[in-house]
Amino acid sequence: SAPSDLSSSTNNQLRIVTLSWTDNSNNETAFVIERCTLENRGNNTTCEFSTLSEVGADTTTYTDNAGKGKFMYRVWAYNAYGASGYSNAVRN
Repeated sequence: SAPSDLSSSTNNQLRIVTLSWTDNSNNETAFVIERCTLENRGNNTTCEFSTLSEVGADTTTYTDNAGKGKFMYRVWAYNAYGASGYSNAVRN
C-alpha cells in the first residue's frame, strides 16, 4: 500500500521543510522521497519529480534543507516484491 497522509510544515526562518506520512504497509524496505521545483508559467504550474532521498523502513518523517523556492513532495515505498504507489503530493 502507498504511504498516505503526507503533510509538510515549513520553517521559513531556517528554510527547512519537515515531511511526515503514514506507513500503510508495515513491510517496506525503505521510503523514497521525491521533490520537484514548482515553476509558474501563466496559469499552468509544471513539476517534474526527482528522487531527493531515501529513508529506512521505520522512518515516517524527513527534513529537507530546502533553501529558497517552492517545491512539491511525494513519497513511495518499496520492498523485495515491488514498489507502492505514490502518496498524496504536498507543497511547502
